[in-house]
Amino acid sequence: MARCQADNGGGIAIYRLRVWVATNLGTGQFDYFPVKDPAHAVRLIDALAESQLLNSRIESNAFGLEEWVGSLFSGEWLEWEDEDGDDIDRWAEKQKEESNG
Repeated sequence: MARCQADNGGGIAIYRLRVWVATNLGTGQFDYFPVKDPAHAVRLIDALAESQLLNSRIESNAFGLEEWVGSLFSGEWLEWEDEDGDDIDRWAEKQKEESNG
């Protein structure tokens, strides 16, 4: 489970979702960022992808969203799916389709 300082006075916020980023695939380089919800994840993934396009040292990348499944102290991170079984990429596509009417 991702823990980080909350914006509301220094308490600890618990996040059940995190974005993962693999840069230069095959190197084992992963970074993780806690997020509040799938919409927050999409905004972060879009921003990270755009900024990485400007970095000539990054030759490839992949992104995803994981969800903590289990109790506070015992569980595992699994790839997130919505109620229809869609991953974050398909979920974002559906949201865009719905907003375009």
